Amino acid sequence: MKRKLIGALALSAACTAASPGEVSAQEGAARDGVLFQVSTSNAIVVGTYDGEITAGEIKRHGDLGIAVADALGGEMMLVDGIWYQILPGGGIQVADDNLTVPFGMAAFFKPSIEFTVGPTKTYQELRAEVDKHLPSRNVFYAVKIEGTFTNVKNRTFGKQTRPYRNQAAVTDEQEIFEAKDTKGILMGFWFPDYIYGINLPGLHLHYLSADKQHGGHTLDVAISAAKVSLQPLYGYEIALSHSPDFTKADLKADKTKDIMKVQGR
Repeated sequence: MKRKLIGALALSAACTAASPGEVSAQEGAARDGVLFQVSTSNAIVVGTYDGEITAGEIKRHGDLGIAVADALGGEMMLVDGIWYQILPGGGIQVADDNLTVPFGMAAFFKPSIEFTVGPTKTYQELRAEVDKHLPSRNVFYAVKIEGTFTNVKNRTFGKQTRPYRNQAAVTDEQEIFEAKDTKGILMGFWFPDYIYGINLPGLHLHYLSADKQHGGHTLDVAISAAKVSLQPLYGYEIALSHSPDFTKADLKADKTKDIMKVQGR
């Protein structure tokens, strides 16, 4: 996996060594305020589903995150340093650190902005409420929303096999689950408009209920009452693949229609 740094902090070789999946104090401090991302939104949409970086490696870059598993084998969320995987059928398990990820992102979460929200009836209302509290629309934000949810509409995918179809086609077969009257956490990131093609502007959130019985990529949400915590992120690091699927993919074409379908917007 080759890493391309874009306005990000590079780790010093002098950092204290840690076991795989563990993070030294020096590493954590060095990565404060940096968003780490695996691959790009356009790449996953066109069908580059093979993971090359492990869930354990991603944990060296953050304790809050979202991702999709190898070959689209389930949506994932990183909560307090633990990866959870939403399986086909809706079951949830702690993901193995050796599970590879084709697309995902993480950051060490240290929020500096907090406010309450609710009741809201739609994802659109939540987006508008979050947007009102952003000090700038030109930086990235880690997002955590914890509270009581009237309804959360989530999805996950079944594991794909080669030859891979593009994600818009696979979305026709996505598994959708609704969690009603649950306590839990929405987590993810907010991206500025100029990032289009590398990621999707606006909120990208995954849900995990407090009882670990419900979760996935969030398509819609109604909130009873919740606390929203935001962390501005000023560094951005992207790890790009060496695989032929990625290096030969057509990523310049307009993927707007496909991306909007995949994201449920």
